[in-house]
Amino acid sequence: MQAAEVWSRHTELVIMWGCNATGAGIHQDVCYLFEAMERGARLIVVDPIVTAIASKADVHLRPRPSTDAALALGMINHIVSLGLEDRDFIDRYTYGYEELQAEARKWTLERTEQVTGVPAALVAQVAEDYATHRSMIECGYGHQRYTNGHQAQQAIAALAAVCGHLGQPGAHCNYMEVGAGYAGLLNSGKVQNPAGAQIKKSRLINISLFGQAMREAVDPPIKGVIKWRGTMITQHQDARRVIEAVKKLDFLVSIDQFPYDDTDYSDLVLPACTMYEQWGVHPSYRHQYLQLQVPVVDPQYESMPDIDFWAELGRRMGYGEYFPKDYTGLDWLKELLPPDFPFEQAMHPNGPIRLPERFCHPIPNWDGKYNTPTGKIELHATAYDERAKRFPGEWDPVARYVPSAESAEGDPELARRYPLLLISQHPGTRTHDQFLNLPYIKEIEGPPKAMLHPDDAAARGIQEGDRIRIYNDRAESFVLAHVTRKVLPATMELDSGNWIREGGNVNQLIHQRVAGPRDVGHGVMEEYDFQLDGHTTPFFNLLVEVEKA
Repeated sequence: MQAAEVWSRHTELVIMWGCNATGAGIHQDVCYLFEAMERGARLIVVDPIVTAIASKADVHLRPRPSTDAALALGMINHIVSLGLEDRDFIDRYTYGYEELQAEARKWTLERTEQVTGVPAALVAQVAEDYATHRSMIECGYGHQRYTNGHQAQQAIAALAAVCGHLGQPGAHCNYMEVGAGYAGLLNSGKVQNPAGAQIKKSRLINISLFGQAMREAVDPPIKGVIKWRGTMITQHQDARRVIEAVKKLDFLVSIDQFPYDDTDYSDLVLPACTMYEQWGVHPSYRHQYLQLQVPVVDPQYESMPDIDFWAELGRRMGYGEYFPKDYTGLDWLKELLPPDFPFEQAMHPNGPIRLPERFCHPIPNWDGKYNTPTGKIELHATAYDERAKRFPGEWDPVARYVPSAESAEGDPELARRYPLLLISQHPGTRTHDQFLNLPYIKEIEGPPKAMLHPDDAAARGIQEGDRIRIYNDRAESFVLAHVTRKVLPATMELDSGNWIREGGNVNQLIHQRVAGPRDVGHGVMEEYDFQLDGHTTPFFNLLVEVEKA
């Protein structure tokens, strides 16, 4: 990921693609973006919803949800048809361009408009502007929340490569790397399985299919779960079936700070420390800085730091010599981080610090080197060819548009019964379902509301503020109606993170499936490649109907 303090000083045009920075990255992207705009850079937002950041854009493209790959391929075709591609960059640094070009050639401006809903003239304008300026793409998760999300990201990255907008100050394609951007920094294996301990390797469970795995895993079956630092019920798809699986467990332990959905079904609730009571390390997937979390008070009452719980569990399972009882959180951080890490500099009041360039260069790929089998930008992903020999899935090595599984185009019969596609944003006042226990957050947000286009509302006799029932074959959710043109026709929006116990939870309605490319069956795996196999949950693959309650 190219550092924001670099691209903001050099870029001439920024595309925020599936990235609601004002809702999910205000502390990272927005200040640098505004600096770039004040310097004269233009802003293009690609998002089906009118967000706060979209209201600041020079151009706002609003593709139909899940059609981002089609939009990117249409832009590539138009750029190539005008001869605006960077042929020298393509010849020197890419592999598989001819295959990409053949696929993109199918996407005329007219076909792109037909599929995405974005006017052809607007697609052409943005494509030309992107190709002829020093341009930056900042990707979020929005376009990846579908079963075809990997194809969308592949197509967007290909767009950047065709124009030569990679590895230059102010010209790159940033995406949510989640650790890949500082690979080698954290030695988690040294803490999880210390040298000599020979802790037996366990199965892996795909997080997107955890509910299904709890029901269907065998040899051995899953009988107990220890759940910590995350919500197992509130944030999982098809939450009703997750609850059914939880009820069949022999034992469920929740390590939490307060009661909510998960604790309602737990056999044992252990009090968790807050971030103010324990050591921690905080890198990021949206910037290149790291800060050490220093406790400011001792653990309160019977709570303990997370690492102390797991170390004590390790000792009681017979691994005492590898999890010393006198180790503090700082001692564990010294195990986790490199020996030459500047601890004092990273702590308050000195921190945060920028990560060393050996872990993440401020301008990735500045030297034209790419960590791929061919050493080039793979517009034909050779790693997918190899993965396809070992695992089932949709291993198409070249960016293509395939309709998402649960959409009007992907499942027309289902769409006749449930004609509205429901997507969910991150709420601007909290992180997922965190902080919903705070009275002032509830006061600011009010009761859960779902956005509904005026045409769809009128067809159902729904008015602003009406209590409505959103439903499909899986579940139902009751919220208030917000009738607005911020959403497209046949599209709804309901913020994520609402607790089931309080109503308005969107995840009850979502099918329990995993996005591609790899098909992981019921979620139990022996091995998994985080970067190649895909790790996105298709939260936006969701067709519903709505009626006045």
